Amino acid sequence: MEKMKDFCNYYIFPSGPFSIGPSLSPPVREDRIRIAVLDTGIFTDDDNFFRGAKDRIRGYWSPGQLGQANLNDCRDSYGHGTHVARILLEVAPFADIFIAKISENKHLEESKVHYIAKVRLYSVLDATLYSFLIHH
Repeated sequence: MEKMKDFCNYYIFPSGPFSIGPSLSPPVREDRIRIAVLDTGIFTDDDNFFRGAKDRIRGYWSPGQLGQANLNDCRDSYGHGTHVARILLEVAPFADIFIAKISENKHLEESKVHYIAKVRLYSVLDATLYSFLIHH
C-alpha cells in the first residue's frame, strides 16, 4: 500500500492530494504519467471542462489513422469514452491523457481486439484503461 501512496504522490498529485484548483495549470514535467483511454472516443464540443483540460489530452488514435488521428477521428457517439476521460482528467490532474477510439459502443468485436495491440505500438504509455466487453 505504501508503494501505491508514493506512486500517487509523485505522479498523480505532485503538489499534494487534491490541491489543484480550477485556476492552476498542470506543471510541465517530462516524467508525467501517460494514460491511454481505449474506449468509444471523446466528445468535447461546447464543454468548458474539456476546453480547460485540452492541454492534457496529448494524442488521439483511431483504427483508420494509425497514430495520426485527431479529435474528429475520435468523435464519441456513444458517450462512454467521454465519461471515462472526464473522470480520469478529474481524478488525475497531473496526468497526460491519450484517447483511442477502438469501439462504437460498449462491445468490442472479437475481430477488432488487435486494435489494443496497435494502440500500444503507437504510444509510450504508463497505464491503459480498458472499459468494454469483448463481444464474440
